[in-house]
Amino acid sequence: MNDRANRLSRNVDCDGTPAAGGWDFIAQRIAGILLAAFLTGASIPAMAKLPTPDSLPTDDEWRLLPAYCPDTQGFKYGHNSPNAPKWVSIMGETFWGLHHYCLGIMKFNRSQMLGYPPEIRSGIRVSALGEFAFVTRMMPENYILAPEIYTYIGRTHLLLNDPDEANAAFTRARTIKPDYWPAYSWWATYLADHGQKNQARAIATEGLEHSPNSRTLQLIMRDLDGKKVSSGTNEKSTTR
Repeated sequence: MNDRANRLSRNVDCDGTPAAGGWDFIAQRIAGILLAAFLTGASIPAMAKLPTPDSLPTDDEWRLLPAYCPDTQGFKYGHNSPNAPKWVSIMGETFWGLHHYCLGIMKFNRSQMLGYPPEIRSGIRVSALGEFAFVTRMMPENYILAPEIYTYIGRTHLLLNDPDEANAAFTRARTIKPDYWPAYSWWATYLADHGQKNQARAIATEGLEHSPNSRTLQLIMRDLDGKKVSSGTNEKSTTR
């Protein structure tokens, strides 16, 4: 996650569609592309095709997944990736179940593709939660990826318009790793966008106490309070 992604999320409704006012622009662009294709006899680009909801990752989707995903079970190397020992030494035996996490991330991303009907997108999100839940049942409480996984669970619940479950997941992530800034920023952004600015300010303030160099949290506080963002700060997620 980065600042740009976090800010862009604020221009998207909770179901993943553009915020009010954005459809006219998108419709005009699409109409222009289709008209140009018709007049020139060109075909619609192949990238317009959506993957089937349950298919394996496409080449483009692989690029969005963590580096270890191709080496998890059932993907590019089946059950015997030559790189598996390296990942097990870093991630422990839970690595053997991380293919579910990789599938969950893929489904989370896929569920925001606008070409799917709403009911399909909702179903993909529920399926993503199932993949994430599988990993949470087998991983240690303080697992290295636990904050990241629970944050994905929280974000998925937001897309399903279930803020109570989202809050519980973000809280779990923050409890496991108090300086994991995305668990604060996603929830604070949601609260701010839904008129709960005092609660958003409290979450962002708590996050900055643990992760003072988080530019994303600084930007949220700037939006809430008009504070200036300090320059030259760096932030990195430490769970990957």
